[in-house]
Amino acid sequence: MILLEDLRFVLRQQRRSPVSTLAIVLSVALPIAINASVFSVIDVLLLGPVPGTRDSARLLRLGGTEAGQGHFTVSVAEYEEIRDRASQLSGVAAHRFNQTILQIDGAPREVGTEIVSANYFEVLGAGMTLGRGFGPAEALPLATPAVIIGHRLWQREYGADPEVVGRSAKVSGLPVTIVGVAAPEFSGAFAGFDIQLWVPLGIHDRVLPRGGSIAERNDRIVNVIARIQAQSTRAEIQSQLDAIAAGWEQPLGAPTRGLEAIAALGTYPFIVTLARGFLGLLMGITLLLLLIACANVAGLLLARAGARRREVAVRRALGASGGRLTRLVLTEAVLLGCAGGVGGLLGTVWLTGLLSSVSLPVGIPVRLGIGVNGRVVVFCALASLATAVIFGLAPALRSARADLMQGLRDASGGGGPRGRMRRALVVLQVAVSCALLVAAGLLVRSLLASRDLDIGIASAGVLTVHADAGTLGEEEATIRAFWHALRERTGALPGVAETSLTLFVPLAGRSDRMLAAPADSPDQPRPTQYNLTSPGYLRLLQIDLVAGRGFDARDIDGGADVAIVNERLASDWLQGEPLGRSLRIVDRGGLQRLVTVVGVAEDSTYRRLGEPPTPYIYLPETQWYRPDLVLLARARSATDTAAARIHRRETFLRAGPSTPAGASATADASAPPDGVRPRPFDLSLASASKTRSRRIWGARFLPAR
Repeated sequence: MILLEDLRFVLRQQRRSPVSTLAIVLSVALPIAINASVFSVIDVLLLGPVPGTRDSARLLRLGGTEAGQGHFTVSVAEYEEIRDRASQLSGVAAHRFNQTILQIDGAPREVGTEIVSANYFEVLGAGMTLGRGFGPAEALPLATPAVIIGHRLWQREYGADPEVVGRSAKVSGLPVTIVGVAAPEFSGAFAGFDIQLWVPLGIHDRVLPRGGSIAERNDRIVNVIARIQAQSTRAEIQSQLDAIAAGWEQPLGAPTRGLEAIAALGTYPFIVTLARGFLGLLMGITLLLLLIACANVAGLLLARAGARRREVAVRRALGASGGRLTRLVLTEAVLLGCAGGVGGLLGTVWLTGLLSSVSLPVGIPVRLGIGVNGRVVVFCALASLATAVIFGLAPALRSARADLMQGLRDASGGGGPRGRMRRALVVLQVAVSCALLVAAGLLVRSLLASRDLDIGIASAGVLTVHADAGTLGEEEATIRAFWHALRERTGALPGVAETSLTLFVPLAGRSDRMLAAPADSPDQPRPTQYNLTSPGYLRLLQIDLVAGRGFDARDIDGGADVAIVNERLASDWLQGEPLGRSLRIVDRGGLQRLVTVVGVAEDSTYRRLGEPPTPYIYLPETQWYRPDLVLLARARSATDTAAARIHRRETFLRAGPSTPAGASATADASAPPDGVRPRPFDLSLASASKTRSRRIWGARFLPAR
C-alpha cells in the first residue's frame, strides 16, 4: 500500500516537470541502448549457444592443441578415433565450413556450406522444416549424394516450395538430391556464419578438393562438436581425451599434440580469440559512457531535490523518517530508470536491426543474427536497475540527511553538504570523461597502429580470383592448362601489373603441411607448412628474397625439383649456406622427393596474425600438382578498371582452344554459369592493412598503396 502511494506521488511529480523527466529518461535510454547493442554482439560471438540446437548446454567443441596451446582442427581419422573411443560422450560429429557453388536449374550461386558427418544433425539436435537429416547411408560416397538446404535458401531460391524434397541440383558440378530443409533458426554450428547447405563428409574430396583429403591422417581439416553423456563431467571427458591424444604418433621435432574440450559457445574459436579483446575494450568504453550518464542524472535529481527542500523539511517535521524519505527518492529513481530501460530496449531493437543489415566486406557469408533475445532483455533490466541505484543514491542520501531548520527557512546557496555533493559529482563526471577519452584514444591509437603493422606482405591493390576447376574433370593437363591460360589472359589486361597462382592465400585461414627434413640429416621428416606458387608470387606480395632466386621458366614439370625456403627454416635446418642444399619431402602419395633450395625469402605471416615464426617452404606449382589454385592479380593503380575487366565474362570465356571452357563459378546474380569470381584480397579486418575496400560489380577492389 505504501509503495503504491509512493508510486502515485512520484508520477504526479513527473507530470509537473515533463521536460526534466524526458531529459532524464533519454539520458538513461541512450547509453543503455548502446551498451545492450554491444552486449548483443558479444552474446552472439562469444557467449551465446549454438542457435537452433537442443539442450545446447551439453555441447562441447573438441579441438587439437600444439604444445598445450591453440584449438585446431583434426583429421578425419583422428575424429573417427575420438568418436569410437570417447565413451563419456553420447555423440561426436565432424564438420567443416567452406563455400561451394550450388547450381539450381543451371544457375550457379556461391553458398556457405558445411561438410558434415552423417550424425551431425542428430548430435546437435537440429530440427527440420521438411524432409530428414542424414542417415548412415550418407556416410558412403554415393553416386547421387544427398544434401540438406537452409531455410532461407529454400525460401529465396525455391519459393518455399513444399515439394522441394527429392529435387536435384549440383554442388561443384556434382549431381545431388535434396533430402531436407533445415529449421529456420539453425544456420550451422558456428554463430555468425550463414550456412545454407550441408553436404555429407563422405563426398568431401569430390565436392571440395581444397585443403586436404578425408583419407589423409595428416590433413587436419574438420572441426569436432560433441554431446556430453548425462552423467559425465568435464574432468572425466578431458581425461579420456588426454588418453586418446597420448596414443597419437608424434613426429620428431613437431610440437606435442593434445586434445581439449571447450564449451560450444559463440563462433569459431580463432575468431573468438581475435574478437575478445576488442569487444571487451568496446564494452568498457560504453560502460564508462553509462557511468557518465548516471552522474548527469544524479546532478539533475539533486537539482530537483534542492527545489523541494522545503517540502522534504515539512515531511520531516510531520514525522517522516529518513528511511521513508530515502525510499521515496529511490522509488523515483527506479521509476525513471525503468522508463529509461524500456527506452533503451526499444533503442536496442533499432540499433541491432541496423547492425544486422550492414554487409561486412569479409568475403565470406556472414549472418551475425544480432537481435534482442532473453539475455539481452535481462541485460537491459539489470542495467536500468543498476543505473537507477547509482544515480538515485546521491539524492537519497541528501534527503535522509537534510537539515530540518535550514529546509524550513528555505535557505539557498551552494554551500554545505548539498554543494559538496554536487561538486563531487562534477569531479566524478570529469574523471570518468577523462578515462573515457583515454580509452577511446587508446582504441583509436591501436587501430591506427594496426594500419602500420608490418605483416610481411603487401595486400593493397591485390584481387583474388577463384574458379571451380572441378567441373573440368580430373584430367591434370586440362586443369593445368586452364589455370595457366587464366593467369596469362588476366596478366594481359590493361591495369593489371602482376599475376601469380597460389594454393594458399596468406591470412585466409587455410594452410597445409607436408613432411620434410634436410636430405643430409638422419632426422625423420617433420610436418612443415608449405605453399605452391608460380613465378612472380613473392614479387606480387612484396616478400623480399634474401638470397638466391625466385621461380622462373626453368622450373617446369620434369625438370630439377626446386624450392624456396624462409629465413627461419634456413637458420634452423640449413645452418651455414642454404643455397644448393637439398630437402627430403614426402608428397601426398607417400613418395619421397629431393628438392634443391634455390632461394631464401624473408619471414612473413602465413596463416594468422600473431603466429610464432615457423619454417616455411615454397614449391613451384608446375612441379607439384593441385587443382584447387587461386589467382592473385595486382592492379597498377587505384582505379576500378582492373577489377571491372577481370570480372567481365568476356575476359575468361572464348579464350580459344588453349583455355578449357566450363569452369563453374559466380560473382553475383548476373554472372554467367561458366565464369570465374574475383574476390578482394581484403585483409582490412584480419590484418588491418592500409586499405579501404569499395564494392563494384559484386567484387571488392582494394586501392593500391
